[in-house]
Amino acid sequence: MPSSLKPKPTGQVKQQVRQRRHSDFSELYTGRLITVTLANGTVLKGILTESRRFWIQLMVDGKPYFVNKAYIATITPG
Repeated sequence: MPSSLKPKPTGQVKQQVRQRRHSDFSELYTGRLITVTLANGTVLKGILTESRRFWIQLMVDGKPYFVNKAYIATITPG
């Protein structure tokens, strides 16, 4: 079927598509002590204070660290 003949989402359907939220389970760890291992082997241990689509914020020894999720290898509780 040519793309010009496909129905295009309009109105409420289009708005629902925009409101779809990406979930990566980081909301489960918000406010908890976690250990983050980066792709280069660096280990950060702190409290997850905020999570966005592309980055997380950790409080490590009272200092905020902003980490791009693309560079995270593992996240473990504790």
